[in-house]
Amino acid sequence: MHKRDFGIEAEWNFFATSHGKSPCDGIGGTVKRLVARASLQATLQHQILTPHQMYDWATKNIPGIHFFFAAKDDVEVHRSRLVDRFSSIQTVPGTRSHHRFVAVNENKLKIFRLSCDEFGTIVNVSPEPDLTVELAPSITDLHPGQFVAVVYDTDWFIGCIIEHSDEHQDILVKFMNRTPTN
Repeated sequence: MHKRDFGIEAEWNFFATSHGKSPCDGIGGTVKRLVARASLQATLQHQILTPHQMYDWATKNIPGIHFFFAAKDDVEVHRSRLVDRFSSIQTVPGTRSHHRFVAVNENKLKIFRLSCDEFGTIVNVSPEPDLTVELAPSITDLHPGQFVAVVYDTDWFIGCIIEHSDEHQDILVKFMNRTPTN
């Protein structure tokens, strides 16, 4: 959906105020510091005073980072075009307790409680009645060292994956022992 609209893949990660610890925080801070320093060191005619000047300076002087410039007019065009889409989207219950959102298609999002979680839940955001569909991990997503929860005869067991077999499409799990209750 985002790729179709804007030509680039995207996912959304949210952090509590002043708690962002992702790579983008370090990159953003470094870019702002470098641009501010360059502007302060520049002559009066070459100071960086506008967003477009910042974009031009950054693309020429900071290798290894690909910058995109979003003009105000382009933002307004997309905003007005998306009003209808946003008005028909259904609110996802529990949104505030999730921190990462990835579009699956036009009607579904994959939501994660933490930005670093590997497994999420697919939710329907269209007006259809099917609100949630749980996503079970594929055997290819499971690796030694990861912990799993297994249900057997309605009892839950926690264990650590010891081995993974691509040939047999299975895993070997060493389960934790239950502590006896007194």
